[in-house]
Amino acid sequence: MLRAILIIVALIILVLIGMTATGWLTWFQTPGGQTTTLQPKVNDLEVGTTTANVAVPTVTTTTKQVDVPTVTVDNQQ
Repeated sequence: MLRAILIIVALIILVLIGMTATGWLTWFQTPGGQTTTLQPKVNDLEVGTTTANVAVPTVTTTTKQVDVPTVTVDNQQ
């Protein structure tokens, strides 16, 4: 359990470092330098949909006659 928590914390730290390095996340410190309050500035993200023609594979079935194994039980006692 502790190992899982440590892995999650490490992943969160790595994501924050990566976001800061790529510019997705910027940290600002207050003037004066003694009291450091961090205010994250995150870039805007737009999510939407658009209509496009996409080649989609289709699956079809065909009917064929094949030999199928059968099992019969004789109930005469």
